[in-house]
Amino acid sequence: MMDLTVFTPSLPSRREMLLEAMASVAVQTFPPAGGHHVEVDHARAGVVAVANRLAEQVDTEWLMLLDDDDLLDPNHCATLATVEDA
Repeated sequence: MMDLTVFTPSLPSRREMLLEAMASVAVQTFPPAGGHHVEVDHARAGVVAVANRLAEQVDTEWLMLLDDDDLLDPNHCATLATVEDA
């Protein structure tokens, strides 16, 4: 089984896109074991600072950055799991 966490930094002005990205993670046929960590950068610290904070929270073997304006196909994590098992 793939030990994966998805994380997404975002900005307040990108709320609608973030909700779509979150929905695409929620419908995965093989949900990420570590879940989906999201942080909205209200202080404007920058995407790298927020991504690093989120990555520090992850204790799974694999982590995946999902930009707030990207979507996952429903079988994305399942496909990754088959590659990792190979």
